[in-house]
Amino acid sequence: MTTSIDLLHTAMKREPDTSNAEWGRRMFTDRTAVNTAIRRKHLSPVMAGSLAMYLNEPVEKWMALAALEKSTPHPDTEKLRRVILRVKS
Repeated sequence: MTTSIDLLHTAMKREPDTSNAEWGRRMFTDRTAVNTAIRRKHLSPVMAGSLAMYLNEPVEKWMALAALEKSTPHPDTEKLRRVILRVKS
């Protein structure tokens, strides 16, 4: 997984019968926020952190990655993303 939306897709593959409304509750939000995240192809840091906790993934890693995805483009963005992705659980 290399993007925050990959985290959601992984969860949805594990539990394909779970509705977007239920995923929203698990991430402390609602169905609309989940649908918006899918459309925009990234999660908010809070959604990513909540989902990472649910999936037993490193919370800080996924929150940092989600925050970086939402940040203003910068020449070092890709470098920072690679550093974050190297972090182990």
